[in-house]
Amino acid sequence: MNSGLRVGFLMVAAILLLRADTLKVGPQQTYATPCQALTSAKDGDVVEIDAAGTYVGDVCVFGASNLVVRGVNGRPRIDAGGAYAQGKGIWVVQGNNNTFENIEAFGARVPDRNGAVMRLEGVGLTLRRVYFHDNEEGILTNGMGGDILIEYSEFDYNGDNEGYAHNIYVNGERSLTVRYSYFHRSLAGNVIKSRAAENYLYYNVFASEGANSSWEVDLPNGGLCILVGNIIQQGPLTGNINLLSYMLEGMVGGRTNLLLVTNNTFVNEGPAEADGSPAYFILPADSGYTGLVQNNIFAGPALLMPDKALANFQVRDNLIGVDPGFIAPALGDYRILDNSPAAGLATAVPAELSALLTAKLQYQAPGCAQPRPSNYPSALGAYETGIAEPNLSTPCQVANPLDYARVAPTVYTLRAAGTQVARVQLAGVAPAGGAVVRLVSSHPALINVPAQVTIPEGESSVLLALSNKLPDAPGYVTLTAVYGERSFDTQMYFNVPVVLIPALSKVTLAPSTLTGGQASGGNLVQLNTGAAQGGLTVSLSSSNPNLVTVPASVVVPQGSAQASFQISTRSVTEATEVTITATQGTNVVAVKLLVAPTTVSRVELPSSSLAAPGAYTGRVYLSGPAPAAGLTVQLVSTAPEALAVPASVNVAAGATSASFRITTNSVGAAVAGEVRGTAGTVTRTSGFTVQNLALAAVVLGPASITGGLSSGGNRVVLNGPAFDGATVSVQLSSSNPAVASVPAQVVIPAGASSAPFQIVTSKAGAFTQVQITAQAVPGLPGGSVQSATLTVKP
Repeated sequence: MNSGLRVGFLMVAAILLLRADTLKVGPQQTYATPCQALTSAKDGDVVEIDAAGTYVGDVCVFGASNLVVRGVNGRPRIDAGGAYAQGKGIWVVQGNNNTFENIEAFGARVPDRNGAVMRLEGVGLTLRRVYFHDNEEGILTNGMGGDILIEYSEFDYNGDNEGYAHNIYVNGERSLTVRYSYFHRSLAGNVIKSRAAENYLYYNVFASEGANSSWEVDLPNGGLCILVGNIIQQGPLTGNINLLSYMLEGMVGGRTNLLLVTNNTFVNEGPAEADGSPAYFILPADSGYTGLVQNNIFAGPALLMPDKALANFQVRDNLIGVDPGFIAPALGDYRILDNSPAAGLATAVPAELSALLTAKLQYQAPGCAQPRPSNYPSALGAYETGIAEPNLSTPCQVANPLDYARVAPTVYTLRAAGTQVARVQLAGVAPAGGAVVRLVSSHPALINVPAQVTIPEGESSVLLALSNKLPDAPGYVTLTAVYGERSFDTQMYFNVPVVLIPALSKVTLAPSTLTGGQASGGNLVQLNTGAAQGGLTVSLSSSNPNLVTVPASVVVPQGSAQASFQISTRSVTEATEVTITATQGTNVVAVKLLVAPTTVSRVELPSSSLAAPGAYTGRVYLSGPAPAAGLTVQLVSTAPEALAVPASVNVAAGATSASFRITTNSVGAAVAGEVRGTAGTVTRTSGFTVQNLALAAVVLGPASITGGLSSGGNRVVLNGPAFDGATVSVQLSSSNPAVASVPAQVVIPAGASSAPFQIVTSKAGAFTQVQITAQAVPGLPGGSVQSATLTVKP
């Protein structure tokens, strides 16, 4: 952004700020309910909801952006009371980058069973010190690609008890950051579920406790996912025996797939297995990503992760299978005693990621965090040893939680050097003489801030321009606002992409079973990221090259993460499993291909309704080319007196089908049956009905026509196809040829069940009905005369 544009942008922003209003909600206020204020607000306004009010059934859709909506004089309670907006929930938020603070909301339920306190349809959202409970969803986002921040908050008892709704459900957003928060007791759904491209989970509790929650943390589409300092607990009533999932529903193109898990405490108080399958603390996809698991505690009866997934991780310096010495696990207190075996064992995380992965804080109930007692984590897990004392400088612990200031940037995750706009914001309004807020940046070389700013009397915020540079490694800068005796920290993350070395990660066969003699071209070798300049060569081999052949190698093009290759097979007499191996450097991936013997796949009759007496042609189809000696298919008719077939038919070598003769015999009433074709142990069937050939109908199209016009949509119809090699002649006549004439005869071809004919009409002085009659020549066994009435209009 050039300097002129930058100044102009800041001037516009400052003008918007000067025009911002504070809309007050509550008893004796301008607005009686939150929705009255929210639907009246303009961009940049502040909405203050007085906790003294009663807000039941107040639901709405609103579109203003950059709002600050906060509870004052306590925490206001928003009760859906059975109402909902647009079938979605309490608040449908269509504006961008809105902030909600100090609000309790509950009771969101809709017919689709995913009623949310907030249905986000805009871009970006900040939730701070909210308490959303007893809803079908706490929040549900539409995936508009924004940044979501949740901090100092609690989500409890959200879900629909069917597993389709969750405490929160974040769809395809750019990033989700959750910190210093308490997520627990989701009902059948996940404690937290996010499909965001980036997920930063710092110093939280994610716990099912005594509820029937599914995953505690579900990250189904992978991405860059960082978990530091969290307590992840699974209770005895869980609906899913695993705690953390990653990329189990497939990768999304264009993402960095990296799972980094440091200094967390995992606790499984549920079963060790279910249906014969073991419980896992972490259950990722088999491949397609890399990861780090370091300095964690894994307590309870579960395995760390499946063996196939372990190959993708650096796993080091964790405590598993040993009692960690929790202070009071029965009470949900997973801090550790001084003599814990986890004490003093933490090791340094990789230097290039230390800013993101070093646990500097630890969770503090309720919904807070405080510094770890030492400058560097010495213990494994989410806590240092000993009993942590409250840190009263954090805003959620002070006597008056609104008496603080904070820096609120528009964007929390920075991806390029440039200038950002932030508010320095009070929780209330500045007193007489204004409010002086001191500012500190933890890395002035990356983001510099003035020593202080003054918020004018009666205002709640001022704008601040922040110029930022990008560091050489991922990390964050802490901006501290100090107002009076209290301070508030805000983190701005730098997303310098983690550079992954392109490497083979997965091989996919499509299909994984081939009939011998067939080939497939939809097979893929896949990398963990796009190939570098010049592409990446992956070698291929077959454990049985006489039966299954693959190319010696395949090149993944530059920038692509996959390439396809061809597989060819030869015929087999019995099912044979062949291993296809892909090799790239030290990375080896092997997959199994099943080569199946050729057998019958379909028996085809010319029609399900066949006429008699006569002859037709049927056909058998194979699952692949017939072997060198050909393949014999045994044939049986279950009603041979009506329909006869030969005892067998031979499919020639290399062919995939062969025809056979069908003979039908005259019957009284219609006879039903089926033709069965068998090769080896496989039988395929095709049903039929045999009835004597008859003229079934004369169909006029249309049945009413203006005199002087002609129509060609008329047909004579049989009750089944004409026999092979035999046509059926049908005589036509008109009861009034002067008004409507027809050809003397129409021929139905062999194999067809109908034939068209034309009617030519003359002008009529009145409505005239003419009977069109068809008679088969010679007479058919099932009846030979049909007629229809044509109306000729004047």
